[in-house]
Amino acid sequence: MKQDLNKYILGDLYDLCYRAHQGTSFSPERRAIDYVKSYSKVLEEDLKLLGEKQGNYKAKFIEKFSKWMSAKSRCISSMITGPSNFPVRRAQKYSNWADGAYNDFEKWRTKYFKAVNRVPTKSPEDELEIAEKRLEELKIDQIEYKEINKAARKSKIDNIPELTKYLLELGFQEKHLLKLGGHWKELKIPSFVLTNNNATIKRTEEKVKIMQSRIERKSTWEDIEFEGGYVTIEDDRVKIFHDEKPKKEIIKELKSKGFRWSPNWRCWTRKHTENAIYTVNRLLSFTKKTKSEKKMINDRISIQEQLNNTIFVKKLIPNHQQQLLIEQNKQELDDVILRLEKELESIPKKDKGKNMIVHAHYFHGGSHWYILDINDKKNEFFAYVILNGDYQNAGLGIVSIDELVKHENVELDFYFKVDKLENILRKKHPELYSIIPKTKSKSKKNVKKVEKNVDIKTVDHYSEEYKLIRRFFNMLKKPENISFRKVQLLYNAFQKAALHRKVRKTSLDADLFTKVNKKIIALFEVIKPELKNPSKNNVTITEFKDKKLYHDIEKYVGSQKINTAIGLLNSFILMQGYKPDVEKATRLLKRIENAIAKDRVEKGNRLYDEIVNAKKALTKYIEKPSVKIEPELVGLSLPKRSMCTNRVKCEGINKNGQLKKGYKFIPGGKIQQVCKKKKVV
Repeated sequence: MKQDLNKYILGDLYDLCYRAHQGTSFSPERRAIDYVKSYSKVLEEDLKLLGEKQGNYKAKFIEKFSKWMSAKSRCISSMITGPSNFPVRRAQKYSNWADGAYNDFEKWRTKYFKAVNRVPTKSPEDELEIAEKRLEELKIDQIEYKEINKAARKSKIDNIPELTKYLLELGFQEKHLLKLGGHWKELKIPSFVLTNNNATIKRTEEKVKIMQSRIERKSTWEDIEFEGGYVTIEDDRVKIFHDEKPKKEIIKELKSKGFRWSPNWRCWTRKHTENAIYTVNRLLSFTKKTKSEKKMINDRISIQEQLNNTIFVKKLIPNHQQQLLIEQNKQELDDVILRLEKELESIPKKDKGKNMIVHAHYFHGGSHWYILDINDKKNEFFAYVILNGDYQNAGLGIVSIDELVKHENVELDFYFKVDKLENILRKKHPELYSIIPKTKSKSKKNVKKVEKNVDIKTVDHYSEEYKLIRRFFNMLKKPENISFRKVQLLYNAFQKAALHRKVRKTSLDADLFTKVNKKIIALFEVIKPELKNPSKNNVTITEFKDKKLYHDIEKYVGSQKINTAIGLLNSFILMQGYKPDVEKATRLLKRIENAIAKDRVEKGNRLYDEIVNAKKALTKYIEKPSVKIEPELVGLSLPKRSMCTNRVKCEGINKNGQLKKGYKFIPGGKIQQVCKKKKVV
């Protein structure tokens, strides 16, 4: 039998297979022959599949197989050796070794075939060519679909077989006619086919643009050098080369950004995309710079020196803001300083607000100083001043420059745009500034300007009835061709709100809710009962005859707005407990500062203190982004001290848990009656 094995590829490994089964089989000869025959057949089939790509597959196959058999030769079974003094732990250990060698053998085979059959990555040029060809085909399909629908409409044929035959005779392709289907009283290609095809066209066009930008970037690319390495683009890959192995922290960051180590290229690499280039710039904290740009950076003077070289910026920006600019010392602040110098220089001299144009804006909390002109000799501003949100007593006046600049909290608005005082005040508070101070000008007599006074209520969230009534009002504004399904969904929402008691009889808006609900129910009478599928029909709301109800709905819908502080704090809460992106934190900080500056969040707001705390936390985080933003209690107020939290009935407490007259709290949470002073006769 052993001599017959010479015709097999693995015939020389018979002795190894025999030893592999001596400790685990009663007939190791038969098992060895089976292994030689079966795995020889496996090797022959693999070589046939590989063909010219087999390379060193045969040698590696024999090597891995031999390693498995060697590990298996150490395995023993208690059925063969006997149970007496059987080394269980050692046998288990050798068995695990053999299983590991077998798994390694099978994984190698799978990996080898996967590597051989791997489709090579297409170059951007090839992908661009394929995308352009695909785009052209999609556009042709779109035109063909539209022409088929036109021909089908004109034919007035009411069954698909005859319509298909008719369209084939006209020269349309069969693959396009397969999309034909019934569509409410007519046969045509459904609208969703056209919509989906059009969406695919847009996606393909975007892909073409991406491929073109990648090709253009690759042709104009200049390697980015940094301390200890450089970045380049080769083989449609962004490659980061290091002179020495980077630190563990850098390797961890590279992996988190999608880069992987390539043993072949000996570098960290990632597919060439727009996002990869952006990630590299953020990761290494540099951008591609020419020699002239590098020279400009090296020759750049500090913010401190730039401030010293200015006249108006150094004089008019508050001291604490100047100190903050000096500490940051960022290159992007250079343009800000240059722009501010020009804007502050353009403030008129001794104009006394003749044109009422605001050239600069200082703010702190609810106080605002709108600068109209400047008196250099007296070191004074002429400004429109609002102090502590007191708009009734606001007015024009003279302000000392030193008082504003030396104040610890007053800030200059770096991004203020020059505009008329009238426009600025009306944009912020139209209800308060219908008439503002103006200079003498020719005006029409006997003309009274009527302003609408609308009381807008600030709420923490919209009620269920408000959201439903607003949906109905939006439907009234576009009364033509409203789908029956839209009316049906709104009807369902109204009924469920009442059924689930989301809207109750005791609600302040229950009457208006009921009236609107009746109007929605009346819309169902528009649908004719004989129609087979009413959900496919559109309804048209005729002129709304109840003018008073329409006016009430319009007034109600425009009477509420969400508290601005809630939206800002929602964004802040999402950043608590971890290290957010510095750009996001900066954007949120700017939003908060603008909201405070423009009085969207005033001191009277119940969340004003939380907004101030959020501003401090964001400022602190931007300065030191290595420390996460700590979570904290937001929005809740502490219970009043005059309230009794003990549920046990006690003397001196009314039903609402408040103190009665003549009683007071004493240490320990107890209540004591206050002794009345005796009158001295």
